[in-house]
Amino acid sequence: MATKTDEGIANFEKVDMTVNSELKVDNSSQTIKLTASDVLGMNANSTIYISGDANDKVDLGADGAGGLGTFTATATTTKATALDGTEHTYTLYSSASGANVYIDNNIIDNGGVI
Repeated sequence: MATKTDEGIANFEKVDMTVNSELKVDNSSQTIKLTASDVLGMNANSTIYISGDANDKVDLGADGAGGLGTFTATATTTKATALDGTEHTYTLYSSASGANVYIDNNIIDNGGVI
């Protein structure tokens, strides 16, 4: 379970922006902005999985500038069950600092990593 800290929310490993999410009532786009230091503080593994669909965006520089910040796209992919109960394929974006972000290929394939 995620917990609130002085800096924000911590101790979670997955974010689900898919349409089937109970909290999302329509097909509007959503954007997550984060940096490597954000990911390092989220959980003990310094790893997060982000699920979404073609309309969603992930801003790895957290600046809207269209760069990846300190992250690099890798050739590593994995399959995992998202919070919506369906299997998704994710691509790893890693940082030299040890932060790892697995982004749903539904987002990547539609130019959603900004």
